[in-house]
Amino acid sequence: MERPNIVAAGPITPIYDFKPLSALNHRGTFYRPVERDLTGHVFQRVHDGLHESFTHEEIQAMFDDKESPMEYRPGYYSLKGARAAARPQAYLGSLADDEQDRAVFQTAVCEIFLTHETKDKDFTRSDAKMKVNLYKVWDEYYNPEGKRANHLTQGKNSKKRKSKSDGGRYAIPHPRTFRNWLRKYESDANALNQVRNWGRNQKNTYYTAEETAMLQKYIMEYLANPDANQVDIHGLMKDEIDDRNEEIARKNEENRESGNAVEEVPELRTPSLRTFSQRIKELPPAFVTLARHGKAAAEREYAAARDGLQVIRPLQRGEMDEWRVDLQVLLVLAGVWQQMSAKERAKVKRMRLWMTAVIDTATRCLLGFRVHKQAPSVMTSIATLEMTTIDKTSIAKLYSCTSNWAFYGSLDELATDSASWYSSQPFRVTVNDLGATLLLPPAGAASARGTIERFFRTTAEHAFTYFSGLTKGSVEAKGDRDPEAEASVTFEEVAAILTRYFIDVYHNTPHDGLGGETPNNAWKRLSKHGITPPPSPAQRRHIFGINVQRLVGKHGIRFLGVYFQSPELQALRRRWKSGHLALARIDRQNLGSISVWTGEGWLSVPAVSDEFEGMSVWAWTAVCAELKAINQKEAKLSRQTVRKAKDEARKRAEILRMEGDLDNPVQTEAAYLEWEKKMDLKIRITAREDSVPEDFMTSGKLAADFYETIGIEVTASKTDWRDATEHTGEPDKVDEAETAVDASTPASSLRDDTFDR
Repeated sequence: MERPNIVAAGPITPIYDFKPLSALNHRGTFYRPVERDLTGHVFQRVHDGLHESFTHEEIQAMFDDKESPMEYRPGYYSLKGARAAARPQAYLGSLADDEQDRAVFQTAVCEIFLTHETKDKDFTRSDAKMKVNLYKVWDEYYNPEGKRANHLTQGKNSKKRKSKSDGGRYAIPHPRTFRNWLRKYESDANALNQVRNWGRNQKNTYYTAEETAMLQKYIMEYLANPDANQVDIHGLMKDEIDDRNEEIARKNEENRESGNAVEEVPELRTPSLRTFSQRIKELPPAFVTLARHGKAAAEREYAAARDGLQVIRPLQRGEMDEWRVDLQVLLVLAGVWQQMSAKERAKVKRMRLWMTAVIDTATRCLLGFRVHKQAPSVMTSIATLEMTTIDKTSIAKLYSCTSNWAFYGSLDELATDSASWYSSQPFRVTVNDLGATLLLPPAGAASARGTIERFFRTTAEHAFTYFSGLTKGSVEAKGDRDPEAEASVTFEEVAAILTRYFIDVYHNTPHDGLGGETPNNAWKRLSKHGITPPPSPAQRRHIFGINVQRLVGKHGIRFLGVYFQSPELQALRRRWKSGHLALARIDRQNLGSISVWTGEGWLSVPAVSDEFEGMSVWAWTAVCAELKAINQKEAKLSRQTVRKAKDEARKRAEILRMEGDLDNPVQTEAAYLEWEKKMDLKIRITAREDSVPEDFMTSGKLAADFYETIGIEVTASKTDWRDATEHTGEPDKVDEAETAVDASTPASSLRDDTFDR
């Protein structure tokens, strides 16, 4: 393949697609989106109703505002959104484990049922059909490989939960119960809706049974006649109620005249047109479309599995998978390898790395990837998913790419295979909290995610063409060569090679699947249809943050020697019982603020010193390691020294590469707690006093404690290194010792510590 002529391009300004009844909040001002054109958007200010026009560049600047980035809240002014606005912002990942599990399970079986309902005429919602078909749904959920299950029960035992050893936790419910699950899903597909009833559970009993039956009859009449309007159908209902009332009046009169001691029957009330319309609006949209416009129209718009849907805009659908890199690599730091003798180099371990990636279906642009030594797991999949929500141009520049990597936002749906880490509760919860739909095709159905499969084949053919150590993907292709002996690329260089190939070569090469257009140009062209904005930094921290539990003291919460404090946090402290452990989430890219769980939603709490804004966990760990290296058990740092140390840390290639987050070890939450133990220093940030020289971070080499803390240990002889976070056993499990939590920590308030959030 000839290398394309690459010309450095300027940043692409996103054109966002804001859904109706949504809200945008910037610096305390709430806006409603009104209309969009080629130049920008028109917003309406909520507090005074005035309209303002913003260009696409101005809107992007508002989202990029460092001090107070704009926040996008879909459906904020809808009926459900208005109820949600009255509560603190909540996510499924914030609930107890059993509620998360139940919500994910009920949502998944609803999706399976609806998928079959659109394709199989025998899948109906009658009791008789459901009693048969729910066996198939349960079997498909618990046995994605197609093996028959023997644990399914029904009847008297249907309300009992089955043990995990039986292969399934939940037994088949009564059809009426399952129909309730379906109604909740069709009303709001967010899994949180399955376990939280934010509004009234049932309608009030204002209307009698006969009045309700009459109202329901004409609602169905409206649905059965797509050409009719609500006014005409309501008029027909009123005429029938009038006729019925005349009959009731005549019978009451006859009873009075005959002297029969019969209680008079009250006349029927006529529901208003407003009530009639409201009842129709409260029906599931998919049901209304099916009834009025037919099965084909409903499938196109609302089918749970939309493999045939035409994808026309970026981020409408993404595909995610993993690939075993066809290259033997050297498990040694590049700088150490260069200093080794031939004898020492022969002892260095070789291995093939893994890569997890997400690709945009419409444009074939790469939304994110991670290179990792450990086998694919929940940790690696969630870490890769987070990359789809951030601008990665800084990563591209770090690896000397000439093109930008500004492909990001919020996915509408994500297609994966049926691997255990994708079908796991933590991954499902994360996708749900991002507002996306997770599509899990049947096992072995690679065609359902054909875009990512072809992408990996292209990478295998072209990315490592000029490097030794290629495995060629099979024994036959490899022949008599020994890739391990020929290995010449260190593990940290693989991310650089792949990044330059993807950003500068692949994104700028004509693609057959795009009719000869490059992925880069396809993104520019199709983004005019609008993309969904990414979560704000606070929202991303709520969803992906590292879990820690802390006592709240008078100085606030401490993490890695940094204090976080706010009046709202102290108000919570006064309300909580003595000894209460607060659940907090840390953004590893920014120690400027943390999120604290209030019991109802997330509260953002800033660091006491604003110098930590924009400082990553890796940069601050390097600072702490340097302080320990100069024998500082307790340090006083002036604000000026902290700012200078942050700047110096960001100049280190090792720090920048780790902040790029492409090939550094995917840490567990327990690993971050170990970091804190190793870097446990009493650090005071002062205005002027300083016990540490301002240039303490300018040495040419980072302290050895830094590498040990982040999980890379280099031996004194430089002949070996090991990843302290590398796990053994099942791909999505870690050692028990690593995930141990203090006995005083309530398990229900923590998510699974075996994955990186």
